[in-house]
Amino acid sequence: MSKLWVPPSVAQDLQDHTASYNAQVMQMLETAGPVQTEWNRVLRDKFPDWMILLVRAKDNAQAPGLVPGYYHLMIVPNGAPVTFLPISNPDGSFAEPSHKTLSWLEAADLQNPQVIREREEAMIRAFEEQEREQEKLTDEVIEDAEDRWASASRAHVSMNRDAGWVNSVDGRRARRDPRRTEE
Repeated sequence: MSKLWVPPSVAQDLQDHTASYNAQVMQMLETAGPVQTEWNRVLRDKFPDWMILLVRAKDNAQAPGLVPGYYHLMIVPNGAPVTFLPISNPDGSFAEPSHKTLSWLEAADLQNPQVIREREEAMIRAFEEQEREQEKLTDEVIEDAEDRWASASRAHVSMNRDAGWVNSVDGRRARRDPRRTEE
């Protein structure tokens, strides 16, 4: 990725500001602990090209992306501010890191050709399922229309002995209304 050229003094100021921000944020984190140590080893083994660490935000943490008291995946890009992905349940409540965290990270790795292939296959399956549902709906509408047409245009035999059968709705109306006559 190409970098934007800025004067060297501005570049140095930006680097200093980023380093200062990252140092302030690191004061709000718990980086040591048995959970973090084990997870950081696993993350380093699974994603050797990325600097991803498991950290826990302190209860008084206040920084963009940090949820106080939650575990986070911290991405440390080279020369840029750190980024956080909080680990939580679908409803946003606290969650311990689990195999779901690793599964999500592996599924989000768009540098992996297998992940890209699996996403494309899932999109194709979803599209085909959508087409099947649309065909099913179309068939149901056509069948309903055919049934309605058949019931309106075909002869019907009434099981009521008080009235005879008629060929269509028009015949039934004519029988009830003596002013109507068929020519």
